Amino acid sequence: MRLNGNDLVSLGLCFGVAGALILAKGYIFTTPVSIKDESASYLGINPFAIRNKTIQRWEGLGGLALILPATLFQLLGIFLSSKNSNTEPIFANSIPNFVFLTLLSVVLVWGTIIATGVIAKNCYMPELKVNQCESMEQAEAVLKSGGLYANEVGEGAATNVPIETRNSRLQQMRERLEKWERLFLFTRGPHESDIGYLLRLKKSLNSF
Repeated sequence: MRLNGNDLVSLGLCFGVAGALILAKGYIFTTPVSIKDESASYLGINPFAIRNKTIQRWEGLGGLALILPATLFQLLGIFLSSKNSNTEPIFANSIPNFVFLTLLSVVLVWGTIIATGVIAKNCYMPELKVNQCESMEQAEAVLKSGGLYANEVGEGAATNVPIETRNSRLQQMRERLEKWERLFLFTRGPHESDIGYLLRLKKSLNSF
């Protein structure tokens, strides 16, 4: 028993469907929150745009890498079918073979998503780490001191900073933590403190 033209056409369809889903993923799974993050104004560069565009580029390459063999399989399958139509196909019309081909498509999709995600992350994380470094240092200082900037600690200036101002700064830093959780896809523990989460995030970024 060997692959015939119909089998190659079936495999080509699996690769083609998987490739099309990969290419469409960036549009299908776009959420209102991600749209807001990417379209927001930032001082300097938009970190969400860097991350999302890098992921889209590598997923586009991954989708293309599936569609090219899909086209080749189908063209070759049509050619072989016209030459020899007497060979019994391996993927005959049956429920088990349909399930197998469906699972193959799912494996191709998830495998490509995982592979392109890892590659993209290694591309954008070093840049985002540098881009957010100063902001993280400021957030750490404010959270540790209860709402004071680094230059206000130990100089007697703390007594001149109103409690309302300090609380406002702390709230701004907490909003930054929420943004970083979405940006770096780094999940925060249910009972984790602000400073504990920030230090754990910084430690994780040191691996890039």
